[in-house]
Amino acid sequence: MVPLGRYTYRDGKRTPDGLARLVLTAGGAGDASIAAISSGVNLRMPVLPLTPPVTVQLQGANGQCWGATYSAPSVNDTGEFKAQTD
Repeated sequence: MVPLGRYTYRDGKRTPDGLARLVLTAGGAGDASIAAISSGVNLRMPVLPLTPPVTVQLQGANGQCWGATYSAPSVNDTGEFKAQTD
């Protein structure tokens, strides 16, 4: 179990995959949030709009995996995808 708190990852060079910053905020059992900021030439993005449901997964080097599904986006057009997790 992850103790309550906030963990931040930063990579100014955004290597190898465009990830500049990742913030994991731990909560109680089964409750956490992850925010990611990515950009640059190393970031591979799908063509928008996306076809729901969209599943996002993040896997750490230690094998720990987090995921969320987004079925009803509030914005889903050629420039942006925005949604709350199911």
